[in-house]
Amino acid sequence: MDFIGLAPQHFDTALGTVLTTAVQAQGWSAQKVAVFARLRPRTVRRILTGKTSAGTVQLHRLLQVLQLDHDATMRTVYIEARVAQLAADTEAAEDRDRPRDMLG
Repeated sequence: MDFIGLAPQHFDTALGTVLTTAVQAQGWSAQKVAVFARLRPRTVRRILTGKTSAGTVQLHRLLQVLQLDHDATMRTVYIEARVAQLAADTEAAEDRDRPRDMLG
């Protein structure tokens, strides 16, 4: 999968959304996931809220604890991030196309 061209914030947000959905589906808390994944609770909370990218080891631990397939999860994250990127690009293009006199 080619992640080149995706803004990091879109990827981080999509990863957080996918992992949060998995955590909620299992009825777990970020604290419980952190304990089983041997990560700090603050780190898990930041990943789930899309504030920081998970490192390879952190991501592997989270996926293992949540019993998620890496490839399937990354495909889902990619699709979510790509949709967000396209929406942001479209909005930026629409903003550029507005006549200047309408802006202010």
